[in-house]
Amino acid sequence: MDKERVITIKINGFTTKLSIPEEQEEVYRTAAKILNERISVYNQKFSLPYSDILSMVAYEMAVEAATLDSQYHSTPLSEMAKLSDLLGQELDEPDNNEE
Repeated sequence: MDKERVITIKINGFTTKLSIPEEQEEVYRTAAKILNERISVYNQKFSLPYSDILSMVAYEMAVEAATLDSQYHSTPLSEMAKLSDLLGQELDEPDNNEE
């Protein structure tokens, strides 16, 4: 069973404790850092309510996640298509060893 660890993260002044898998601690801390950085950038660029800033940051991160998901799922399919084409070419070529 995976060990759990309680960490404290702070996002734009909001502090909370999370119980996470121990091996994922760095990922959770990095995610909080990225989120804080993006909130800061949007706060500097736009004079909007905090809820709107969070919506914009969430949307930006969702687009990134969808893009990565799309790339992850399409890469094996495109590689399979290339292999299928190569196999088809090999099967279509006459065997030089046959007489």
